[in-house]
Amino acid sequence: LVQGTPELTDVKVADRPDGATGKAHGDLLAFEAPISRDGKVVGDLSGLLTTVDIPAADATGREALEERFANLVFRFNDIDTIVVGGSAVYPPAESEMSADAPQLRAVLGGTGAYVAATGEVETVRNADGTYSHRFTLHKVK
Repeated sequence: LVQGTPELTDVKVADRPDGATGKAHGDLLAFEAPISRDGKVVGDLSGLLTTVDIPAADATGREALEERFANLVFRFNDIDTIVVGGSAVYPPAESEMSADAPQLRAVLGGTGAYVAATGEVETVRNADGTYSHRFTLHKVK
């Protein structure tokens, strides 16, 4: 599947105990985007990313990657969905994944044609701002 450029909404932690500004544990990024197969729109993807780890700079002074937990729903129609969860790493202070750096997340289940589906999805951010999602699905019989 190819995901169009996502529409992003940052939701910052309202009351930070230290009064600081900038990235914080618990910040959310909500998004939605159309998904297509073979150039034809087949549904949409909505997701919520939660920042869970903001590491300090490493010994070279370079900032390490942030970890975000993801809840994603690939919706193909009113009945058929695939639900994905897991974590991925992101460049510091960036809203989106690094281009050409694949991330794996678990397929947690689905509805309709995808009920009881499990497996994984590999997601890659493309240079043009779209994303490619390659599923490996296993269905319990």
